[in-house]
Amino acid sequence: MIFYLIPLIPLIFTRSKNRFILLLMFCMLVVGAGYRANFVGTDTETYLTYFYQIKAGALLSIEPLWLLLNKLVVSINGDFDTLKILASILTLLPIYLVFRSLERPFFALFIYLAFYYYFYSFNIVRQCIAMSWAFYGIYVSEYAQNGSKKRLAWVWFLVAFGFHVTALIVPLFYCLRSFFANKKSRIYLSLGLTAILGIILGSFFVGIARAIFPSYTDLEQASKSPVLALLDLSILNLGFVAIYEGLVKRNFNIWFYFFFVFVLLTNLMVMLPFGNRFIFYAGIMLTVFLSQLITLSSISQKIRNLVIVVIIAYAYFRYLRLLGGGNIFPYVNTFLGVEIML
Repeated sequence: MIFYLIPLIPLIFTRSKNRFILLLMFCMLVVGAGYRANFVGTDTETYLTYFYQIKAGALLSIEPLWLLLNKLVVSINGDFDTLKILASILTLLPIYLVFRSLERPFFALFIYLAFYYYFYSFNIVRQCIAMSWAFYGIYVSEYAQNGSKKRLAWVWFLVAFGFHVTALIVPLFYCLRSFFANKKSRIYLSLGLTAILGIILGSFFVGIARAIFPSYTDLEQASKSPVLALLDLSILNLGFVAIYEGLVKRNFNIWFYFFFVFVLLTNLMVMLPFGNRFIFYAGIMLTVFLSQLITLSSISQKIRNLVIVVIIAYAYFRYLRLLGGGNIFPYVNTFLGVEIML
């Protein structure tokens, strides 16, 4: 029952900017992910195997920063729990650093939880660390006060890439921004083409994914129901059009742009078992975009309230659709000594 309530808890503090409460919540999230049992999450036991292989001196062909993190834990005589805790901190720290500067940090946290991005870190650990630092890189690129600090964004992109190669998708789309900025025809053409390709060529893309990622022999389903996935897709595309044509007045800032990228990737990959492992690189940006959307001064209070309700309803629908994915149940926390079934 508690897992149905977790994403809703931050909504209690929607109008607050209290950094102590925000930090406390993030600390609780670190404990939740860092002290999960070794069987919680599809890939956790694989990471456990890697850890003992690295400890034994084996040479593994994995991302350099993940290898370095494992070696660091071994050098301080830490165990696999130590690695999980450090990985959780590395995942959540950049997100906290972004959220604490927002006007509505707790609404952003709600989006982060409801879109299931936190729970992915129970499973695809390296990619979640990569996602977080790529996200921080985009934040730095937009809000740094001078050119030298803006260039630090590329350092964070490299950090992300060092934890997982798929993080390359973020700077790639970042550089393509000007191709779509204020190009209405390109935007709608891209939406239409990706939706058609995603539906028609879904099985073809699965074959490619298995060829590229042979270790993913038992890919988790992208959705518990193809019908719900297509419903999700329809709501998302209609919502994008409504926001683009109405609320943001076609203001193509970086956060709206990555909302657009998120829709494109979802169109292409919503039916694919591995799809969310790529989609979330753009999806994490929605935590900022949607939290800013509800504070727009250009819309009336009545419209703002409607937008908030729609966002919460859609995000929670998405959460229920994904809940349990990645084999996170039964959930056991070794620090708190609790076991939770779905």
